[in-house]
Amino acid sequence: MFVSDAQVEATTVQLFTSSYHESWRADAPPTFPDEGVNGPKTTFFPPRGGYRFSS
Repeated sequence: MFVSDAQVEATTVQLFTSSYHESWRADAPPTFPDEGVNGPKTTFFPPRGGYRFSS
């Protein structure tokens, strides 16, 4: 299921010279059904149970 086809802005990390596109993120395990809202940008690495999906 697609929630949005909007442009994804690149995320940069000061430790690296490259950037990446974080498509989906959350700091907790997913629960369903959900509203299809992306989690807030918090940290580069997710906490236990959280996830980051990037390309």
